Amino acid sequence: MKIVKKTMIILASLVGLILLLYAEENVRGWLLWELHLRQCIKRGDQLDFNALIPPRIPDAQNMAAAPIFAELLKMDTVGDARNGMLRLPDISEGWGRWMIGKREDMRAWQAAFSNDDLNAAMTRYDPVFVEIEKANRRPLTRFEQDYTNLNFRSHSMLLKVGKLYRLKALIDLYQGRTEAAADDIRLMVRLANTMQDEPLLTSTLVRIGILAMTLQPLWEGISAHRWKDNELRVLGDDFKRLDLIQHMDLALRGERCYSHKTLHQFLKTPEKLLFYEIYVNPAISWLVKLTPRGWAYIKMRNVDKVYVDYFLAHTNMTTILGGRLPVESVERICLKNQTHRNSFNISPNLVRNMIGGGWPKAGEVQTLMQCAAVACALERYRLTNKSYPDQLESLTPDYIDRIPLDVIDGKPLRYQQDGSVGYVLYSVGWNRRDEAGVSSFESATAEGASARPDKKQGDWSWRVKPAP
Repeated sequence: MKIVKKTMIILASLVGLILLLYAEENVRGWLLWELHLRQCIKRGDQLDFNALIPPRIPDAQNMAAAPIFAELLKMDTVGDARNGMLRLPDISEGWGRWMIGKREDMRAWQAAFSNDDLNAAMTRYDPVFVEIEKANRRPLTRFEQDYTNLNFRSHSMLLKVGKLYRLKALIDLYQGRTEAAADDIRLMVRLANTMQDEPLLTSTLVRIGILAMTLQPLWEGISAHRWKDNELRVLGDDFKRLDLIQHMDLALRGERCYSHKTLHQFLKTPEKLLFYEIYVNPAISWLVKLTPRGWAYIKMRNVDKVYVDYFLAHTNMTTILGGRLPVESVERICLKNQTHRNSFNISPNLVRNMIGGGWPKAGEVQTLMQCAAVACALERYRLTNKSYPDQLESLTPDYIDRIPLDVIDGKPLRYQQDGSVGYVLYSVGWNRRDEAGVSSFESATAEGASARPDKKQGDWSWRVKPAP
């Protein structure tokens, strides 16, 4: 009887101790989160995601509200049929890669369509082209996202439309319809700009992807000297107005606010927040559900501290630094990711990866948009003067109002002539080393087919050589 009594006392003490530890961890986690939240509010941090949602555009003025896009976004047989009309055949190795001087293999497209007449092959897409170009007459453009139930269907659709117009621009260009090709590129830019006010990183990355598609037809037209002066002027104006640095800053502020919103929702099921392993091994979910709720608050605090301590203070400096990227801050974030490996830091490390991967992409494509604007001005100069200038300053103010600044070091974009018939425009790139315009793509190509470019190495460059 004494043994049973002692056993019961021990068990009761253990239960009491466990309950006490639960209570302590719950209170500790809640207090840490509340203290962090009060500090954020005291600094005036914007934590309300709804405040970042752009105002609604009237449908009659909104390109993205046109019937063609409504049908493409439907999740039914109508939507599936419409999306099927956007599908391009696969050409595998035929894609052009302007960054290494490779032009599109139009013969590969002829083989893929089983039709030597690409104009005839493209007629299957005419119903889509007609409707989109009709929608393009509307003055404003933005897809109205449901931020309470994000599905990003519009993003995948826009990427398909972007690829379609990329091919159309190339065909128009090689068939001598340069005005139509310029219109195709401008429409691609407009499609990308449907996302410019969306405060999420996914929107920024999809926008970057569509803008990057515009560069192949633009580069091929410049290399072959196909564009006319008025076409180059309007294309250059479109490219120089783009600001991916501002969009990236908006996206990451939006991600922070959205994380506040979703993390509070996760408190209803804290096991999904505490351990990533639950998604890998559902068998342990019963164990994770026993963890103190206070640990979820600690996870929330750790996620938000990534933005507060290592990012937001530096992105606000982009205005002070004239649009330069916070390279040192992002590198510190990546280093922090390597040194913090435990269950409380899985979600914060994902945020660090998001920031560390997003800024180099935004910086590179923003640089290429700047290079595209300057390249249009250089080609206009060549049309007038029969040669490229010795220095970029010769372009102002007749061909471009100012020379864009490198987003890395704040100096004007570098420019070197390549003989009398070519040139390279470049930024020093993420590693901040001037490598005479040699990009990571060019370095990887020189190393062999198996080498992959490291986008944090090499310069961000735009190189033009005459078409063979």
